[in-house]
Amino acid sequence: MNSNVSFNFTELTPSFGAKIEGVDLRGPLDSDLIDAIKESLWKYHILLFPTAGLTEQQQIDFSMQFGELEKFPAHPVMNPNYPEIYPVSNIESRGFGDIGLYWHADGSFRPRPTVLSFFYMEQAPLIGGETCYTSTVHAFSALPEEIQHEMMELKTVHGNGTVHRLVRTHPNTGTKALFVNLGMMVAIVDTRGEIVGVSPKRNRILLELIQDTLDREGTYYTHHWKDGDLIIADNRLAAHKAKRAPAEYPRLLRRTTTKGELREA
Repeated sequence: MNSNVSFNFTELTPSFGAKIEGVDLRGPLDSDLIDAIKESLWKYHILLFPTAGLTEQQQIDFSMQFGELEKFPAHPVMNPNYPEIYPVSNIESRGFGDIGLYWHADGSFRPRPTVLSFFYMEQAPLIGGETCYTSTVHAFSALPEEIQHEMMELKTVHGNGTVHRLVRTHPNTGTKALFVNLGMMVAIVDTRGEIVGVSPKRNRILLELIQDTLDREGTYYTHHWKDGDLIIADNRLAAHKAKRAPAEYPRLLRRTTTKGELREA
């Protein structure tokens, strides 16, 4: 970590995730602090900044310090002044609902897959609505060695035809991690574009193995949101899934995301 910057760290789990306190995200950050946050993210894969207290514009300004932001098509639930913010809510008029209820990396369906996701909880529900996060680095390393070697040669196909490597190498750390979206992947193919082992059965076996590995008890972190919480996740190192909140307990989350590069696929 940058030697000029120190944080108040609390680990979220013994193997990944950290809570950072004492950093005001509401204004511009100096380059040393930005670099220290990036390095911490590469080490811990997700970072929690509790009760950050950001307006929509402050969230955008903070996120932009880490890369070019994705913009989303106009929609009635979105604020037209902030196309960079993707609202997620269990109230139909306030945001997109019933999404991401499975393990996934954001933007995996894009040719330029999303790099960082910034999750800001504007209104936390009293019941439900948690988000689970897991390290796809640790998930990959937990697989048998022969399966790891096999997966290094495989790619995933999304329903829209987008193809990405099943295992990606992080450009800054060299670590290898699964890159999956269990709600949008329709097949796993080998490097020649053929179904693995020319067998749909092998596809199912591998997809079930990935699901079981990500679902291992005790290997993921479940965040119980409070108003103003901000979590940053590196989609090249982590995956997440949401839990539903009852409609009588409103939930509104604002998400901003940074673009990736075509060469990262």
